[in-house]
Amino acid sequence: MIADIAAILAKHQIGISGTHSPVDADHPDAEFLEMVFLLHSCPFGELKRALLEVEKLDCITNRPVVFRIETL
Repeated sequence: MIADIAAILAKHQIGISGTHSPVDADHPDAEFLEMVFLLHSCPFGELKRALLEVEKLDCITNRPVVFRIETL
């Protein structure tokens, strides 16, 4: 799953600076898990195109969500 997502992001020249997968202590063997990717700065339109591809992967069950981090 991670390799598939990373390949799509790389194709769109979007770098990954980190990942996180929180584990639910009450369900450590859960069938599904959440993944958080922290990405390098990129054009938002390119990110949207990449996410459309990610969303089509068989391993993805929910639509990806984006939280923008901006420096003011």
